Amino acid sequence: MMINQGTMMHGVINKAYMEKFKPLIEEGNVYIIANVRATPATQKYRSVENDKIINFMLTTTLKKIKDTEDIPKYSFKFINTDMFTCNNIFFGGYV
Repeated sequence: MMINQGTMMHGVINKAYMEKFKPLIEEGNVYIIANVRATPATQKYRSVENDKIINFMLTTTLKKIKDTEDIPKYSFKFINTDMFTCNNIFFGGYV
């Protein structure tokens, strides 16, 4: 999930809300998402380097918008191999 100026953030949909959101979200589309809860990211290993995660709620709304070149479809960040020895490791994809 991309927030603002290319900031990546992990998004979570609770299992109880899956039936509501699954038909509304399609990979590759761009959405405006409202009424979410931002909470501290407590996982030791995270897919993105951000100290918060976005939680979808029952009142969360999605609005599909026209794709734009301003929002990249893919994002990544290189890390130094020294990061593998510290406690704050961020994994995305497969290692």
